Amino acid sequence: MDGVRRVRGGHAKQAADVSFRLLIALLLQYGLGISYNLYGTVPTSSKSIGFFSSPLLALHVILGTLVVLTAIYVVVLSVRARMRFPVIASSLALACLLGAWASGSEFTQKGQTGFSMAMAMLTGVALLCTAINIRMLSAPSSK
Repeated sequence: MDGVRRVRGGHAKQAADVSFRLLIALLLQYGLGISYNLYGTVPTSSKSIGFFSSPLLALHVILGTLVVLTAIYVVVLSVRARMRFPVIASSLALACLLGAWASGSEFTQKGQTGFSMAMAMLTGVALLCTAINIRMLSAPSSK
């Protein structure tokens, strides 16, 4: 039984560490998104913009893709840690990030502000889920 606890603890610690890095990346994503929204060219319904039309937007797109890949890895680690609540929290965070990623893509193509709002709100929920995930994965397990 001690070996199972050690394996679970190792995966939980790794999932908590990667979740913390994900949280930092999400905060950077928020900053990039806000910066582009304030200083970049906002698309309109008649004029879409390319994903790499500016360095700031390109960085936002690249970091967003890395964030989604990292979130997938956190789900895998949470499953390997065999802890139900972190699996749920990390899966919800991943679903929100995929929604935010899709909303961002639609926003660049259609320019509707609802997509921008959805991107921000879904990222906020993902931030909350990731913070809860870190807390749950870092909590001492009962013996």
